[in-house]
Amino acid sequence: MTTILLVNKEPSTNITVYHAITAMHDQSYILVEADGVEKAVSLAEQTFPDLFIIDTAQVEVCRRLRALPLSAHKPILFLLNSASAQDIANVLDAGGDDCMRYPINPQELAARMRTLLRRHKGAAPPPHTLVLNLKSQQVQVCGRDIELTPTEFDLLEMLCRTPGKHVRTEDLLEQVWHYPRGMGDPALVRNHVRNLRRKLEADPDRPKIVTSFHGRGYTVSATVARE
Repeated sequence: MTTILLVNKEPSTNITVYHAITAMHDQSYILVEADGVEKAVSLAEQTFPDLFIIDTAQVEVCRRLRALPLSAHKPILFLLNSASAQDIANVLDAGGDDCMRYPINPQELAARMRTLLRRHKGAAPPPHTLVLNLKSQQVQVCGRDIELTPTEFDLLEMLCRTPGKHVRTEDLLEQVWHYPRGMGDPALVRNHVRNLRRKLEADPDRPKIVTSFHGRGYTVSATVARE
């Protein structure tokens, strides 16, 4: 049984998604509906959805879902009233995997849902495990003790708050180095990320733990435990 959580405020969207689900005959589906951020988070924790559909650019819903361990790596599909480059960038930066523009064709929606579910089906959890001791600022990677500077630890801890979610350079400069918004040198982040990779990665030139995506920022791909 596959559970799909739809976050929207328009009944017409429910009908469109319902028609798309009925066109997917390969397995059984349950559609759960939420009309806001808090309801979506609550239902996610209760029903453990396999796929999230967010109607319009409700990026805060996406950010909250990405912050939950149970939904950090689940597929998220946005349905947009507008397909401007800025809207698309916003939803992808928030953690969305795909987006469609209205009017929605149920058959295309069904195909995209199948693709996202197939892509994430049976996806193995990240092969690396990070253990952070917040009091002593000690770090272990797959059981190996790592010595970090205070700034390196703060940077890693910031990224580990939402594993799998990209954090923009400007957010890191603001939250880790406490620069005013829009201030600070991005090279500062790059250099510290480079140092982190030298200490954490088996091959720093081909990082698997602290990764980046152009235009979206940095993320941690690992199972994270805090002590």
